[in-house]
Amino acid sequence: MLFRALVLVLLLTSIACAEELTLEKAVENTLKLQADIITSKLDSDASKSAYAGAGGAFDHVLSSNAEIASAETPLGEIEKQTYNSDKLTSDTETYAVKLSKLTRSGISVETSASVFRQNDVPYNQPTQATSIIGIAINIPLFDLLMENKNSTNEKIALENSRARVDDYFFQASSSIYQTIAAYWNYLAAYERLLVYKKSEENIQKMLSDFEKLVEAKERPRADANQIRANLAMKQGLVVSGERDLSTLGYQLAASMGVSIDETTLSPPSGKWATVDDPGKLSADMYIQNSYKNRFDIKSLERVVHSAELMLDMARRGMKPDLDVYVSADYSDKGRDVTADVVSNARTVKAGILFSTPLERSFGKSDVAQKEIALRQWKINFANAKRKTALDVTSALNELKQNLKAYEFSVETVNLYQEALTVEEKKLKLGMSTVIDVINTRENYQNALIAKIEGLRLVAVSLAGVAYSSGGMITADGDKIMVNLSGLYSLNAK
Repeated sequence: MLFRALVLVLLLTSIACAEELTLEKAVENTLKLQADIITSKLDSDASKSAYAGAGGAFDHVLSSNAEIASAETPLGEIEKQTYNSDKLTSDTETYAVKLSKLTRSGISVETSASVFRQNDVPYNQPTQATSIIGIAINIPLFDLLMENKNSTNEKIALENSRARVDDYFFQASSSIYQTIAAYWNYLAAYERLLVYKKSEENIQKMLSDFEKLVEAKERPRADANQIRANLAMKQGLVVSGERDLSTLGYQLAASMGVSIDETTLSPPSGKWATVDDPGKLSADMYIQNSYKNRFDIKSLERVVHSAELMLDMARRGMKPDLDVYVSADYSDKGRDVTADVVSNARTVKAGILFSTPLERSFGKSDVAQKEIALRQWKINFANAKRKTALDVTSALNELKQNLKAYEFSVETVNLYQEALTVEEKKLKLGMSTVIDVINTRENYQNALIAKIEGLRLVAVSLAGVAYSSGGMITADGDKIMVNLSGLYSLNAK
């Protein structure tokens, strides 16, 4: 018994010296350390990279090449005599560079430049050099009227990326909500333990005072057994309270993503949510806010839009293509070319290209699958909004009922506190018994526990309203801002 009391004193001393764990700190730990949030953030970053990659089709493409060739051609008898050689050797060099660009409208532009040099032996002619520059433009008319696949792919990637970002924010909101509920549970367990310890101290003092009266033969010894029995029950409650505090502390640590043990477990701050009578709560207003603010709803809305774009692209694949192309080349011979050869030339081309799928088996199948997928996502989206409306309505109803129960618990505590004061005065006047005082104190303790439970339920249901209506967090870019004031008061802005 003495050893247990010593351990209890050491535990209380360590708790008293430890830094209090506030709700704000718990939320901060969750955002920094919670594995689900971190992995979701990585998914979000990966989706942004995928979106950047989807625009790769519109990047400038530079290509170049250099080629050196040497060819030998045997000569006939007449040519051998003419050139005094058995073979013709031709050395050529080619250098070219090309820059192409596909615009998001579907128009592609290609510019090119090249240099060609040739030296023929044994003709003994000067080296020939030709420089060419050119430009070619391809205009897909149907892409201009509708949209090309590359642009649609980029839009799909953008919607998917934004959906992943919204998923990340929703995961953060869900994890924070779990932490908040775990924190209120932890705080309630801590305050229950304090009530149990205080009650144990009171009964211990009462037993000590009563035993003095027994020794003075002013009270019967048999009555002390009931006090001892009540003390044993209080001690059992303290043990259960310590166990609950430890268990709920580990649950809170798991929600935050921290590693914690009994030696580093910090006590919670005693600050509870304070919700006055909110009056008439408009469920419709909270429901509409949830449609606008909940990130899971936003994510599904983006997924639906992405499915619509994929269906449009599938339908586009079944339509014909009509391209108009034009090109112009300008070539210039070198100064060492013989005079009877044209020194420069221009080439201009224009044409039209039409193509259309004939069987369309794949296209029809693709369209059918995309239509079904779109319908599924629309059903999921509508169902998510329906469930959200139910969640909001349920959370508001729970808050109202918990507020009423809490008001009754406060009134009960006040009445039992007054009754306990009266009983203690009657005991001093000899008009009451120790057992009456113990019973009244027991009722008072139960009322305090009920009040703590009422506070816990109000705080958790308040967080439930914020979570279900989308008011838990807001986002500025990738930065998450938690509405901490809204977790303490329903009317907080």
